[in-house]
Amino acid sequence: MRRAILFATVVAGMLAAVPPAWAGTIASTPKSTWETNGRVLSILHLSGVTYVAGTFTQVMDHTGDVLTRSNLAAFDASGNATTWAPSANGTVYALVTDGTRIYAGGAFTQINGKGHHGIAAVGTDGSVPTWSGKATGGSVQALAQSGATLYLGGTFTSLDGSARTNLGAVNSADGSLQSWAPTADDRVDAMAADSAHVFVGGFFTHINGRSQNHIAALSPTTGNPLSWTTHTSAPVLNLDEVASTLYAGIGGTGGQVMAWNLTGKSLWTAQTDGNVEAVTVANGEVIAGGHYQNFCDAGTNCQNPIVRHHIAALNASTGVLDTTWHPNVNSSLGVYSLAATATDLYLGGDFTAVGGIDQEHFADLAITP
Repeated sequence: MRRAILFATVVAGMLAAVPPAWAGTIASTPKSTWETNGRVLSILHLSGVTYVAGTFTQVMDHTGDVLTRSNLAAFDASGNATTWAPSANGTVYALVTDGTRIYAGGAFTQINGKGHHGIAAVGTDGSVPTWSGKATGGSVQALAQSGATLYLGGTFTSLDGSARTNLGAVNSADGSLQSWAPTADDRVDAMAADSAHVFVGGFFTHINGRSQNHIAALSPTTGNPLSWTTHTSAPVLNLDEVASTLYAGIGGTGGQVMAWNLTGKSLWTAQTDGNVEAVTVANGEVIAGGHYQNFCDAGTNCQNPIVRHHIAALNASTGVLDTTWHPNVNSSLGVYSLAATATDLYLGGDFTAVGGIDQEHFADLAITP
């Protein structure tokens, strides 16, 4: 366990503690929950149930019980597998919800043996309703839900039979095609949306022919780029919008965590020595997961590394590393997905142990007041 402490940066890189903005703790070792036998790429929490997606064929507990699950599964509040078991015949990269149904995006062509190309709506009872959304010519890597619209990003070339270049939108209720049709010149890996913006991140350098290196804010009505001040030199792999701040996980041999206001003004940047694949806010801190082994002094090529095996907590206002928390996630690639509630921080990825405790590909770290 650890108490989250806020730090402020002072002259010469020294750290001075300031009064904490919260009083909770996030555990450094996981609860004993069910696991998966393969990579977890997306985690979604809804009404006390935690839904996971990725590339796996089974879920199992620590006593030897095993259930078949094809790239989609769910765990109850105690961490036990539920009966929710829609079967996807390919990788599922992204999950979002409108509060009633769950939307899955990926490289699949079937759910429960029926044709669903790249995108599907799934009920919380596991049912797969008739739904017209279909992305072809690639895969759906990212989803964002706002109002009655589901926004999609990835590598696809068509949506519901109409040309779309890596970005598109459908009606959440029935999957019908929407007119929103910006074009990205490379893969879209991350999305977040509110009533005034659709934020997109990825490998692209242009949106609608305009220079937008790896990050852009788009109009939710026209799809045209909105004003955005600061772009990145490496792909944006994950986005999370919280309290009028946009947080990003960024790739590259020297990965980064960045924070912007909603016009693209850079608020802070933190440096790592590998991809940051996932970001979320938990217990008032920004949690960053990825492939990295160290946090680094910005601009120094990691001359003064601080060991952080695949996960770290940062001050949400300044980006300064929380030096009191180090769960230590194993494996070479570590963490691919994160999600949080007031009481739990969920991790997904390639790992088989967290904090030295055996826990494969999915872990739940308790947050206590």
